[in-house]
Amino acid sequence: MEAWRLFWAKTNREKIEGLSEDWTHPLWAHLIDVGSAAQVLWDQFLPASLKQNMAEGIGMNLTDAGKFLSVWIGLHDLGKAIPSFQGIPGAAPRVVAELAKAGLVIDPNANRLHHGHASIAIALRWLHSDLDTQRPESPKSYLLDALAACVGIHHGKLAKQICWVNVARDINRSQAVLGNAQWRQAQQDLANAVFAAWGTEWPADRHRRAANPRLGKGWPDWLMAFAGWATLADWLGSMQGCFSTATQPSDDLRAYLDSSHIGAKKAFVLAGLDQQARLRQLTFQEYFKNDPRPLQEIARDISLHPTEPNLLIMEAPTGEGKTEAAFYLAARFRGGIYAAMPSQATSNGIFPRLCTFVGGDTERGLAAAHDGPIAALRLVHGNDLLREDALTLLKIDERPPAIDDDDEIRKSTSGAAGRMLSWFMPKKRALLVPYGVGTVDQLFLGVLYAKHFFLRLFSLCGKTVIFDEVHAYDTYMNTIFERLLAWLRALNVNVVVLSATLPAETRQRMLTAWGGNLLADKASAPYPIAWHVAGGHVTAHDFLPDPNRKQQLRFDWCDPNTGVLAKKICDLLANGATVIVICNKVERAQDLFALLDKDELLHADDRILLHARMPQAWRQIREDAALTRFGKDRPNRPGLLVGTQVIEQSLDLDADAMITDLAPVDLLLQRAGRLHRHNRDDQRPTDFKKPMLLIACPEADSGELPNVDELSGGGKIYARKLLWQTYNVMKRYGGWALPCGHEQLPGYRQLIDDVYTTTFSFDPPLSTECQRHYDEADRALTDKEDDQEKEARQRLVPKPNALQELFTSDDPELAEEDETSNGKLPKHLQAFTRNPDGLNAEVLLLHRTVDGWSQHPNGETLIWRGKITYLTPERLQAVFGSAVRISHAGIVSTLFKEPNPEWQWQQDQSRILKRFHLIELTNYAATIGTTRLILDDRLGVCYPKQM
Repeated sequence: MEAWRLFWAKTNREKIEGLSEDWTHPLWAHLIDVGSAAQVLWDQFLPASLKQNMAEGIGMNLTDAGKFLSVWIGLHDLGKAIPSFQGIPGAAPRVVAELAKAGLVIDPNANRLHHGHASIAIALRWLHSDLDTQRPESPKSYLLDALAACVGIHHGKLAKQICWVNVARDINRSQAVLGNAQWRQAQQDLANAVFAAWGTEWPADRHRRAANPRLGKGWPDWLMAFAGWATLADWLGSMQGCFSTATQPSDDLRAYLDSSHIGAKKAFVLAGLDQQARLRQLTFQEYFKNDPRPLQEIARDISLHPTEPNLLIMEAPTGEGKTEAAFYLAARFRGGIYAAMPSQATSNGIFPRLCTFVGGDTERGLAAAHDGPIAALRLVHGNDLLREDALTLLKIDERPPAIDDDDEIRKSTSGAAGRMLSWFMPKKRALLVPYGVGTVDQLFLGVLYAKHFFLRLFSLCGKTVIFDEVHAYDTYMNTIFERLLAWLRALNVNVVVLSATLPAETRQRMLTAWGGNLLADKASAPYPIAWHVAGGHVTAHDFLPDPNRKQQLRFDWCDPNTGVLAKKICDLLANGATVIVICNKVERAQDLFALLDKDELLHADDRILLHARMPQAWRQIREDAALTRFGKDRPNRPGLLVGTQVIEQSLDLDADAMITDLAPVDLLLQRAGRLHRHNRDDQRPTDFKKPMLLIACPEADSGELPNVDELSGGGKIYARKLLWQTYNVMKRYGGWALPCGHEQLPGYRQLIDDVYTTTFSFDPPLSTECQRHYDEADRALTDKEDDQEKEARQRLVPKPNALQELFTSDDPELAEEDETSNGKLPKHLQAFTRNPDGLNAEVLLLHRTVDGWSQHPNGETLIWRGKITYLTPERLQAVFGSAVRISHAGIVSTLFKEPNPEWQWQQDQSRILKRFHLIELTNYAATIGTTRLILDDRLGVCYPKQM
């Protein structure tokens, strides 16, 4: 028997019934399995535009290109045919003995190279080998070299070019890592045999270019998606229960192809990938049961580019139907949908709306956009499993196919420990579903050095990506967003951007990221407006806003002291008002609510505190309660909602009166959007027929600046400069007329442009001392934004047209997604999707029991100490429900420096727990380092100074 037939690829890690402990799956069979999976994905999953780009890139028709690239993906694990992999201790001792008989001796001290990277080296050596006699010439193509590089990173592990190019070319080094001449011959024979079994052709001669020592410049951008396709094919091809387990090393490869293809189709269906987007284009009335508003008419009638990706930027106030317009555009594009939101709360808010759009609502007479019986939808964020409506969409598998990101180490997945939720549960795979809503972070990881980032970008191909509330991004997020826009355009993904308050400079940076030299007329842009960018052109479509959605008000200033605010709120409530209060800091919200949390003031159900420093289950309950008590159909009795920034975006709340801390102008406008949000004038108290807005901020004399240290969090929450500029503009106008403004009062565009202009001047001019303070704040903001941009750029993957730089990085290490906050990687290697300024940690607040940890004192054990815990859906919800993000520097640094060894053991057994630190509570309290933490049932997480 030829030596190459002896190589193994898979052992019985899944404990498949009926197979012996020493069972192995031949490497040649696994290469065919993954090639078959790639072919099924090409035929049934990859979008047509991506396939066309790939076929044109290698100079082949669609059929031949699909087959050739699938075979190439199948060769992804050539690197398993090396001594260190074949000789993994205890993995396949029988094979090791047979290899030795065939002359392939395994040195137990053989140098190791990750098998994916070894695959690149072997593939390159095979491509350029003089030993190859089956082809008239070796296709010395930089593109084929690039294919070898991209297919070799299917485990999400990058490698510097020098690592595998030198191994492929240097005889001494290659022998130490890849094996001696006999190993080399077996590797070449294996590649030739698999390639010949498929019977595919090589690309035409005109595409075979001389090999470039740096592997060429300007690799085609579709290679990013190709790498993601290869990863997905490997996962499907590794679902061993779907493929023949009776395959023998001596079997005929061509005969095995048919069986392998059947197995690949089975894996494709079992993974749920057959549930694909099938959007149908109906009338607006059929989708939403109302005539389209002006913005929605633009979405319905605009001429979309049929072959180039389209970017639409919709700037319009709340109530103009931006979300429905975006959904309608997605139906016109016919692909899948991912709606990227700035927070978990906003994701939760839009998820039911996407479910209704995709699946319809027979009771309300709304047609389903999805053409089929069942549509696969996902809510995708760190705490999505807390929502029952999201959890019920995930099927539960008792023993799903186990897939590990790195199969070099033999791990047991037997019994309860091997069970998990559906195949799509991991976030990196969740984006593969046709319809999804989640945080923008899930997409940002597609352009950060995070493991399998390229799979995320591949998952977006063929979808319409909707970015909502983009004004909420800071400089760090905007820098990532711009790189993401560039890659979405490069991969032919259609994008819709929604915002009510978009500064002109931010819009222009989006256009630059999308098209380089694209320009929009900043000086004369009307409001509201929709921008359409396609084929290198920018077109503006302005429209008249809904006359019923206008808001005109004049606001007053109030003392920010919590005692003064509490008295003012009591007066408003006494006059029958429903009041929303938004504080910039959690501590301020807690202090204020503590003063008002009295039964004699309001019934307990009529007063709610909502902020981010609460366990997720508590926060979810309070979000739902807030939407019921303060939403569209709220009761007509007085009520109080105190919160922080978590209630300023996308929550459908309605108030008679609002008190808000001073914030940058765009956020003030967002907050005020909860004032008189719904038409209920005949139900509002007499004194609140007009909206009442109070802005909490110390007032300053003419030419002076107010003290905003408390409201800005010392400049950490909001820049002093922006608060001072907002204050000055607000004092100048004293109110607004939204959306368009009039002669007396400004609208959205004027307010935003006045505050965010690069040539801001105070009226009246500042005193000398205040000007000095302002100049210091100006420099501080500039430095902060420069630092944020620098922090983001050092984590960004290369731009389109520079993909080859992935393999020239000095530090190619990729962060695990669950390592972004656990302190296990150096800061510069962590894939932060948000500004990493300052430490933070995601923490489980659990009580210690005799045998583990529980949610409540003396409660049922949730996780057993020293035992593997089967995390059922109910237990998963309890785990996620106990989580809270902590940013207290003393607590976080202690958690990083003094980890709990019992908890570390549990994390090693369950990857889903890796993202969480543990704080053990005793009667809802704990001391971490020198800091006391108390979990109060009304106020959330507090520190002693607050109690």
